[in-house]
Amino acid sequence: MKPSPSEEVTTWTASQVVLATLFVVCVFLTFWLLYSLRIVLFLFFLSPL
Repeated sequence: MKPSPSEEVTTWTASQVVLATLFVVCVFLTFWLLYSLRIVLFLFFLSPL
């Protein structure tokens, strides 16, 4: 019996694992920096007033 396409297990290459890990780390760092610098960003929005 042949497995259906939804039941096939996909294997990741080493480069795909590295790229996925870097992507997750970059997303985490972006949100962390936005949270850390929220006061500075807020002041930038208020400065034209």
